[in-house]
Amino acid sequence: MRIVAAVLIVLCTAKPAAACIPIFERAIVKRPAFEPADAVTILGEDVDIQCDDRRECTIAWTFEVAVARTTRASVTGYHSTALAISVDGAVITGTEPGGSARDLAPSDKRFVVSAHVQLPEYIDGCFTDGVIARHPYLASKPKGDQRILQIDTTATPRVKHPSSWDLVVDTRGATKSDPATTRLWFDTPDRLVTHGGPFLLVGAISGDGGGFHARGGWEAAIGPSWLVFALAGETDFHEAWNVALTAEAMNRAWVLPLTFGAGGGVVLANGDDLGVRGQLSIALSAIRVLFSLHFRTQLGGGERFRSGGAFIGGGF
Repeated sequence: MRIVAAVLIVLCTAKPAAACIPIFERAIVKRPAFEPADAVTILGEDVDIQCDDRRECTIAWTFEVAVARTTRASVTGYHSTALAISVDGAVITGTEPGGSARDLAPSDKRFVVSAHVQLPEYIDGCFTDGVIARHPYLASKPKGDQRILQIDTTATPRVKHPSSWDLVVDTRGATKSDPATTRLWFDTPDRLVTHGGPFLLVGAISGDGGGFHARGGWEAAIGPSWLVFALAGETDFHEAWNVALTAEAMNRAWVLPLTFGAGGGVVLANGDDLGVRGQLSIALSAIRVLFSLHFRTQLGGGERFRSGGAFIGGGF
């Protein structure tokens, strides 16, 4: 028995060595570089950002400068489809993804870095949505709702984005190895349904209609990935049966596929009993233990029933 338990734990918790490594992809617009570096003094800067539903952003980064002598200004970026430097509205010819450059003269007082970037998906491999962790075979693939834009500035950006997005701005000072940066963390949910899959549980019921029961159903998260809905049927393979629609709040698994859930729903039993169900569950990957309570009454105000049970099984 101990050997079987050890094998189950290994199978449920094993992950590739690199699985818990965030894929920290982000769009970046680097700070302009000048050659020679001491020829330009930046007097002020402003950043305007406009993002759309295609997960693309347009940046206009304006600099007020004092140019001591002719100097070469250049800018680079990552996940950028266009970069340009313009002085008084005159854009350099032949802007290209990844970087652009132009000369600044002592008469130039203001220039603008324009960028168009595609926001890459950010996925943290250390976390897994609960409904996915419980269904290792048929669940939806993990999907990142966050997108990150990094601009090497501490100026507070003016940002316009779709109303369905949430935004957190993270400004970091310069270090010995990295420049000062502002990171925009966009929460861009675009998946309505996170599919889980079927589950099958067996257990014992005490109270009214007690005995051996089997419960099976299908579950998926609808809306937020932590809110899991399930349609389940239960029977004792003799004369008792019920169907239930439940909603369960579920945590995200961190490193290990260990999840907890709590919720409830409505139950229709034996065709003429209507009631409610409360349930608690704990799962290690596909393997699940569930505790539930039923409170039912016959339609039309008849007899009342109460029962409780414990189940073990898994998801696929």
